[in-house]
Amino acid sequence: MFGLNWDTDHAIACTKKPQFADFPIVSRKQVVIFALYLLINNGLYRLALQLLQHYLNTFKYADCPYHQLRVVDLPGIGETPTADRKYMAYYKKWVAKADVLVWITQADTRAYKRDEIFLKKLKPFFKPSIYLILALNKIDFLGVYEGQKKFAIDKKEPSPDQLKLIPEKIDDIYGIFQNALNGAIVFDKSQIVPYTSFYGWGLENLRTKILARSSKVMFKNMLKNLNELLPSFLRKPKPPEIPLRLVVALNQVDKIIPDGWNNKLNAPQKEAKKEIERQCQDIIKKLREETQIDDSNIEYYSALKRYRLICLLNKIIQNAYGGFKLGNIDPKDPFELADDPEVKEFTDQQRSKMDKSYEKKIDSDNQIFKKLLEIISKVDLEFIRRLLEQETKLPPKVAVIGKAGVGKTTTINNLFNAELKTSPTTVGTTQAQTKEFTLSTGGTLTVIDMPGYGRSEKEDQEYEKIYKDLIPSCDLILLILQADIKGIADDIEMIKTIKKWLQDCPTPQRPTN
Repeated sequence: MFGLNWDTDHAIACTKKPQFADFPIVSRKQVVIFALYLLINNGLYRLALQLLQHYLNTFKYADCPYHQLRVVDLPGIGETPTADRKYMAYYKKWVAKADVLVWITQADTRAYKRDEIFLKKLKPFFKPSIYLILALNKIDFLGVYEGQKKFAIDKKEPSPDQLKLIPEKIDDIYGIFQNALNGAIVFDKSQIVPYTSFYGWGLENLRTKILARSSKVMFKNMLKNLNELLPSFLRKPKPPEIPLRLVVALNQVDKIIPDGWNNKLNAPQKEAKKEIERQCQDIIKKLREETQIDDSNIEYYSALKRYRLICLLNKIIQNAYGGFKLGNIDPKDPFELADDPEVKEFTDQQRSKMDKSYEKKIDSDNQIFKKLLEIISKVDLEFIRRLLEQETKLPPKVAVIGKAGVGKTTTINNLFNAELKTSPTTVGTTQAQTKEFTLSTGGTLTVIDMPGYGRSEKEDQEYEKIYKDLIPSCDLILLILQADIKGIADDIEMIKTIKKWLQDCPTPQRPTN
């Protein structure tokens, strides 16, 4: 359902402790959120609330802006009483944090006692707003052992007999779970989703329900925060808190573990991957403590191996001013570097499927503006459209900074998958270079390649003038440091300095006509 490759086994329970994966979801319609910023920046606070409320009521998960979705797989219940007692601690910890709880049980059984007992024990730890989805798996076996017609494998859908049994099964299981919940949270039959993970029938419906609910939670949080800020806005108008426009990128993670790279797959080996993550998290913690920047401003990757470039791009889009303008960037494919021909063939097939699916999506700004016309006046709408058009005409400008040898050029080439459009030009008499690139997906990108710091105190003093002059005009500053070295004192000092400059200039300085 989420494209993961976690271990499974039909004979024994594979999940012995919680495992999780994060999905940075980046929408192609971030223009709506940017419109909110514009409304607030121009004093139209109530209009911004009205716009957000409208999308809260009429959202579709495909239209939601980027946010982080964490999927946590917990050990199964009912293995043994000893295991249930052990796993209860995991459930208490993670269920208390959950916005959506997907409870998976089987359709081909009548025994739900263990589910009922476990659910009753977990009720005290539920958030009042938690949304329960009862995922009814193995629909393909429903009624098979009672003489009903089997699942239609050729069509990958339940037989007519099974389709008749599904409502009865939902009624039966609803009564059991409703009794176990005893009104602790809202739960109705629409929250029961029949499916088969083996054949895929009903899986997209389950995925849609999960994503839709997760997105609605995010919108509610945004609305709550905006409502809390509104009174202070009305007393003393001020712009909302906006991203810092800084991403700290930990490069060269492929060097952390010698001989830890699987060239066949162009990916770290299993143990090396864990150690890379551990060491990078240590660096991130140190940066967070020393500079007070958020984890959302930091990412680790390998430019040379093209590893985690998508993760880095998501952080850039999230923190850049007008990040939606960077939404069409397509980083170079890491699997092109894989030595195994079968891996390349498989990824080509998957990419082809994704491209076909991508073509079916509706991506029209005009449709967004038509929706906006339903709730705001044409004058206000044209005002928003004009501001957006003015911003879109400006090519995204990214400053890349770091010590010499950290991989700035390789990062620019592989992350932005861009070709140099114009010859590098030296800015004034400095060593900063402004380069204009043509993106593989169309459009242009301006990159300012800053001179490297940390070579000598004298050079750093000279370069600081260059940095201070150029950085305020950029949509994003990408500061690259090496993940495989321990000495990052110079990087920490630079992060603090850039952070102060950006806080003094929260939006990019634009040329005046």
